[in-house]
Parts: sequence; structure tokens; C-alpha cells
Amino acid sequence: MYCKFIVYYSYTEKLALDYADSYDCILIAAAGNSNNSIYSYPAAYENVLAVSATDSDDSKASYSNYGLWVDIAAPGNSIYSTLFNNNSHL
Repeated sequence: MYCKFIVYYSYTEKLALDYADSYDCILIAAAGNSNNSIYSYPAAYENVLAVSATDSDDSKASYSNYGLWVDIAAPGNSIYSTLFNNNSHL
């Protein structure tokens, strides 16, 4: 399931994520695509795994958010996929 959240702190969103966390749900969110270190929610909540993007050289993608609040990075550019399009990747 894909959920798009707001990028600023929301008490209501935090309560919902805390509720899910209390049932041992794994909470994962993108760190954001603004190329800055400003907290991006829901990724910046303490109980959410914040994921930034890397490029084909395994360096930080030029657009990816960063900071000590980011937990992990994963490939984010030219991801090969089984989806059909002209370039064979997303």
C-alpha cells in the first residue's frame, strides 16, 4: 500500500503512526526530494525508517534529502523494472 503524507509535522499523523507502531508495524518513508537536510515528515518521526536515494555510483542522489535523521539509503535513479516503457527502467 502506498501512502502519501504531508512534509511538515502533524500531531494527528504522529498519533496514527504511533498507533501502527504499537502493533509492531514497520514504518518506512522516503526522506524527500528537495536536496536539503530539513526534516521531512513522516520520514523524520523517530519510529519511521527514513530512506534517502542513491545514484548509479552509490552516492547521494542529487535531489535526495539528507541528514542525521536519515536511517538508510537505497537506489533511486534508473531503477530497472519489469514495467514496460521506452527506457526499460523507472
